[in-house]
Amino acid sequence: MNTRLQVEHPVTELVTGLDLVHLQIAVAAGQPLPITQEQVQQRGHAIEVRLYAEDPISFLPAIGRLALFDPPAGPGIRVDSGLTSGDEVTVHYDPMIAKLIVADADRPAAITRLQHALADLAVLGLTTNLPLLQAIAAHPAYAAGDTHTGFLNEHPLEIEPNPLPPPLLPAAAAIHRLSATPVAVVGDPFASPWRANGGPVPLRFLVNGEEYLVTAARHGAQWRVHVGDVALRLDLVARSSNELVLRNGDTQERIRLASDAEGALLVAWAGRSYRFSIPEPLSADSVARIGGGHDAAGLTAPMPGTLIRVLVSEGETVREGQALLVLEAMKMEHTVIAPYAGIVRKLPYAQGAGVAGGAALIDVEPSEAA
Repeated sequence: MNTRLQVEHPVTELVTGLDLVHLQIAVAAGQPLPITQEQVQQRGHAIEVRLYAEDPISFLPAIGRLALFDPPAGPGIRVDSGLTSGDEVTVHYDPMIAKLIVADADRPAAITRLQHALADLAVLGLTTNLPLLQAIAAHPAYAAGDTHTGFLNEHPLEIEPNPLPPPLLPAAAAIHRLSATPVAVVGDPFASPWRANGGPVPLRFLVNGEEYLVTAARHGAQWRVHVGDVALRLDLVARSSNELVLRNGDTQERIRLASDAEGALLVAWAGRSYRFSIPEPLSADSVARIGGGHDAAGLTAPMPGTLIRVLVSEGETVREGQALLVLEAMKMEHTVIAPYAGIVRKLPYAQGAGVAGGAALIDVEPSEAA
């Protein structure tokens, strides 16, 4: 399992001032240590966590374009990463994005610093294990030092897979959209600076199947925004192409933003990420696309990979829970099982074939008994 908080360790200081790496090389070469245990002093506490492109619940690897990677910074925080905004995470390499290391005077202080650093970490465009890292760092058992290899089995963590945003975020999405230059939002009838400085501008966003109706009006540096029945007065403190800083009463909020290939707005806040899409206007064509169905169950690839085993054949009768195929990607195997009893009607791919994420791997028609 790739997703883990890594081993905690005290920050080590050598009183002789010798470089620790040089000592390791010397010992590997057979030389004796030039210092004694009494000369080694322990100071402070450090914790390392690893950010992976993987589902925080199923641990399946995720791939795609890293639309935005904005790591935390500050005293006692270090980030080691080989990726930056715009890079692609592919099936060909380990899906680790970065290592985040924090250090402080003692373990409780290091945990607090870790929690703040995770909340300030913005990663958009990819599914990551960031929610899992936050849940572990906030767990009482972790704070008590009750950590071992069975931690996740012993302490089930409640992680909401598709959280809905608080009203602040639809408001921020509207402000970001309306305060952009007209060139950045060509074709947007609500982007007119005359309209934004006058009456309220209506906008709609879709997040995880929920529609948010937002009206926003600018009055100098302040925005008056309604998200449904919630009224907000927000001061725009700072704005860039990928960041908004808003003051909500006595609280200042930092929100990071990016766009995906479909033009949806990706929003990162408090260590969570959200996708704000613009609902398609209703038309005869769009209404006609709603509905439909198929008697057979199309079992799709949860990730791109290679079909390493095909365990059934077309026309074969299968039972509920029977293993059908095995897909391999990013050093992991994923077994596709039958969701119900039925008959295999179609196998589009042969063993050894490479498949894209979302590809239909097999069609199973439910049996009458099922």
